[in-house]
Amino acid sequence: YVCSEKEHLTKCEFLLIYLNARTWTSGEDTAKFAIEAGLPPPRRAALLPYSRGAAPAAPPMASTFNSGFVWDHRYIVSEAVGNGAFGTVWRAVERESGEPCAIKRVALDERYQNRELSMMQQLSHENVVRLRNWFSTNEGDCTWLHLVMDFMPCTLRSLQARILQQQRGFPPLLLKILMWQLLQALRYIHDAGIAHRDLKPDNVLCDPRTHKLQLCDFGCSKRLVSGKPNIFY
Repeated sequence: YVCSEKEHLTKCEFLLIYLNARTWTSGEDTAKFAIEAGLPPPRRAALLPYSRGAAPAAPPMASTFNSGFVWDHRYIVSEAVGNGAFGTVWRAVERESGEPCAIKRVALDERYQNRELSMMQQLSHENVVRLRNWFSTNEGDCTWLHLVMDFMPCTLRSLQARILQQQRGFPPLLLKILMWQLLQALRYIHDAGIAHRDLKPDNVLCDPRTHKLQLCDFGCSKRLVSGKPNIFY
């Protein structure tokens, strides 16, 4: 159950929960091991409900924000629309223009090199999600990065689920249209020397009305340099 899509847990987090259920007795042990395993603050906090005792205080999770909360005096938050290993994506509206947008909120950890902002600042393609703005906030001992992007109504996974729910196969023509756009996005970033490294249906956005597709989530992406080592997934 904890490995289900609903929980969005990584293999490392699942192992921590499994070991806790079998042997550990306190949240302190869970938190200590999570720190040693290299999990960022928000993901360490997400593990605490699975521990049996109290644990050290953790930075606030994004889920604590209510609809109508204003970020950076410019964006009115409405609801969380996505949750990943390192951040949460919120649907919001820009106060001045009234345009919808998506804001990805990520906790920064000095032990990790977050490349997502720098990568998105270099990319400009119709099939790659556009970075409209960014800002950061300091909350307690944690710094949060906020990436403001264009809003897309669904992911490739949710679109597929909707089609299967209607008990019909994926339309061949629609599949060709989406795959062509995805390949265009991949060719663009590969020509720029960038590897996405986390390609999956959840990271492919689409609009079921216009059939437009955009590649998103560059948190694991990296510019490949000849002679330098890279981690293969």
